[in-house]
Amino acid sequence: MPETVPPVSEREVNHVRPDPHPSSRAGNDSPSPSSFYCMDSNGEPDSSCLDFAAALTNPVTGAECILVRQPGSLDAPRCAEDVPPPSTEAVPEDLSEESEPDWELVLSQIPGEVQRAFANLPIEGGAVAFDEELLGFGYINQHTNVFAEVETQTFSESLLGINVEIRAVPVEYQFDYGDGTSRTSSDPGGPSAPVRARGADASSWEVETATSHIYQETGVFPVNVTTTFIGEYRLPGEAWTPISGSVEIPATPGEADIWRLSHRHVSGACREPSHWGCSGPVELGPGDRPPKIFAEDYDSSGRYIGSHSP
Repeated sequence: MPETVPPVSEREVNHVRPDPHPSSRAGNDSPSPSSFYCMDSNGEPDSSCLDFAAALTNPVTGAECILVRQPGSLDAPRCAEDVPPPSTEAVPEDLSEESEPDWELVLSQIPGEVQRAFANLPIEGGAVAFDEELLGFGYINQHTNVFAEVETQTFSESLLGINVEIRAVPVEYQFDYGDGTSRTSSDPGGPSAPVRARGADASSWEVETATSHIYQETGVFPVNVTTTFIGEYRLPGEAWTPISGSVEIPATPGEADIWRLSHRHVSGACREPSHWGCSGPVELGPGDRPPKIFAEDYDSSGRYIGSHSP
């Protein structure tokens, strides 16, 4: 029956090392290496410790093993050969390092990002315009040409790390003529000159255009246009793709200055400014201001100073 080896306290046994030169010590009474590590508090060899060390002799090499204790363990020391090897579990990747983006996920989020970007783009609403030679001047009960000057606009945005082109396309125009009437059109209108060139031998206010208006009263009327834009976006190397929804952008307003046309027969050329028709192209009443096309023909008090038209 094997002999039972009594336990050795951790205070008395730290570790046991094999004798590196066992042959040199043969035949003498020198203590074995184990005895140097099995001393009690009085410096004397501890037989229990030596027996314990002998019991730990490696059966393969015949050498005494080194006693070790696993970090953080309160178990008794064990031979180094019996200690489990360090864990080889893979170390997680450093989460601080940037990884390649999931492009499939990114591309699936682009439409929503584009829609939000489109709704907040600095889209220009353009301006209300009139024929250049009239600058909003018109006569009651005759056509006054009004149109919207607005263009398609393209923007470049960086969304989710991708350069995206977004363009705003005007498709509908709401005209408010300032006299209580309005019109919605898919045509922004334009100068009347091309209409006259197609055969109408008439002045601008006698030509009807897609967006012209007939005023029933004289006065200065604020004209507003609100343009509806739809959007499209394009990724690098791809075709244009529609954007869901639309935005409405107001244009810079204009003014229609409407006058009454009066005719009289006279005996000859003007001799006195006080004579009818001799105080300028328009007859200013109290509080009136001259139309923009005649502004240079009157002084600040409204007195006619002569034609300055080319």
